[in-house]
Amino acid sequence: MVDSIVIEKQRLSKPEETASPDAELVSWVMGNVVRNRTARDTAFKQRWDEYYRIWRGKWSPESRSRKSERSKLVAPATQMAVDIMLAEILEAVLSREQWFDVPDDIDDKQKEDAIVARDRLREDLYKDGIVKTMAEILTNGCLYGQLNAKIVTEVVQEAVPLRIPAKNGKPARTVRGYKDRVAVYPVAVEPGQMVWDMSGPTDVDRMLGVAHEFRMPLHLIKQRQADGVFRKDAIVGPSSDEKSTQDRGELDNPMNQEDAAFITEWHGLVPKRALAKFRSGGDELALEIIGQSDADEMVEAVVTIANEGQLLRAMPNPSVMDDRAMISEQFDTVPNRFMGRGTVEKAYNSQKGLDMEHRARADALSWINNPMLAADLNRLPPKQDLNVWPGKVFGTRGDPREILTEFRFGDVNASTFQQTQEYERMIGQATGAMDPASLRGGVRDESAMGSGIAASGMIKRSKRTMFHVEEFLTRLLRRILWRKMQFDPDRYPQDYDFRVKGTIGIIAREVELAQMTQMLQFLPEGSGPQLLIVKSIFENSSSAHKGEMV
Repeated sequence: MVDSIVIEKQRLSKPEETASPDAELVSWVMGNVVRNRTARDTAFKQRWDEYYRIWRGKWSPESRSRKSERSKLVAPATQMAVDIMLAEILEAVLSREQWFDVPDDIDDKQKEDAIVARDRLREDLYKDGIVKTMAEILTNGCLYGQLNAKIVTEVVQEAVPLRIPAKNGKPARTVRGYKDRVAVYPVAVEPGQMVWDMSGPTDVDRMLGVAHEFRMPLHLIKQRQADGVFRKDAIVGPSSDEKSTQDRGELDNPMNQEDAAFITEWHGLVPKRALAKFRSGGDELALEIIGQSDADEMVEAVVTIANEGQLLRAMPNPSVMDDRAMISEQFDTVPNRFMGRGTVEKAYNSQKGLDMEHRARADALSWINNPMLAADLNRLPPKQDLNVWPGKVFGTRGDPREILTEFRFGDVNASTFQQTQEYERMIGQATGAMDPASLRGGVRDESAMGSGIAASGMIKRSKRTMFHVEEFLTRLLRRILWRKMQFDPDRYPQDYDFRVKGTIGIIAREVELAQMTQMLQFLPEGSGPQLLIVKSIFENSSSAHKGEMV
């Protein structure tokens, strides 16, 4: 995973200090993180692990519905439901080139700066892999019921071609050069990597703080220390605590523990006195002034800790809008709860019944398909090998038809196939993700209208989830654009007051544009009202060439 990067001046502690100035801050942060992590794992970890196994089709001893169960089949019905739901949302969000818009606020008369910011933001997001990131975020939402992302800000070197003109008899040539670029992009955060305030708030911005826990290779930590991102005097080794290296939501993502450290990145409130004590560098006068400050005063900060004890970085929130880089939104509404409801949770009970039916049939077939013999042991030679294979010869003392006979436990009930179909139908009802091929099963009208009527129920159910995705994208894009304006002012105009419209807002606005277009035919050519409506159409357009039209 990736951590947020904002380079700052180094503050080194004095070697003669007996007490580390960062001990108070580390103790306060990790005290909250460990307590909330334990509560989170108790409430969710076992359930998340099972959801992940169902989606990946992996069997485990916990998957058994009865002790005598031998089959390890995992039906793919829930996997299909997740795939269909992801395909629907990704198609709705990213199918069009202009999948979001940034209209300026109403009071601002200069609308062009928002249009420029929108086009540049779309270009930068695609350059930083927004399609892959959104697929990961939505997949986590389908599996665990929560859309989580962290905004990363870093300076990257981008390769560019440089043209060197001909000189001193040497021909002109093109070489590779580098330029610095401020990259601001989201990364997906699995719920098992996120520790949130379990005291009650359901909004990340109102919580005491949120931590992102992940493992980082040691060579990347050393590189960030060399770049001035982390403290250069911090000595970080591999994680040795089993609790800090256990997989949380990363069941099949092995990593060599000897080459990685466990990173805890805290985004939220911290005691102002503890933060100031660390940043003072151990200066005695500063420590005396800090000691006279209010002990209960809190400040927004970003704190990075390695292996739950080594402080790598602590700084006030660098965002000019004082907003947190962690964003979270429910995938499907669960009132008064932080965690939402995912597709796998909706299908869970039906999936368990479907797996039980499949495994019971497979276990029964193993008894029926494998040949078994019933024999009169009094009329068989002693120590006779009763195992059966092609070409086997049995020696008997008498007529073998009387001594040996085929033994069967019965046949598999044919109705079990109908029961599995009912379970699959129930999964479709629970998730709302119907197979497009099955939608036309009971529809006589194969026209576009008939297909639309058949799929209308599924679309309506998806709209509720789409509104959550819309809210998530709105908050994400607004905060990314704020950071672009702050850290890349040459490329982005300094206009922090704007709105964000996602896919649903764009579709609703297209309906409004259609209505305004119909009104044009009732107005005189060249009249004031007609020109005003034409201007409104251009300003409300989602076209990539909106700026040129205005």
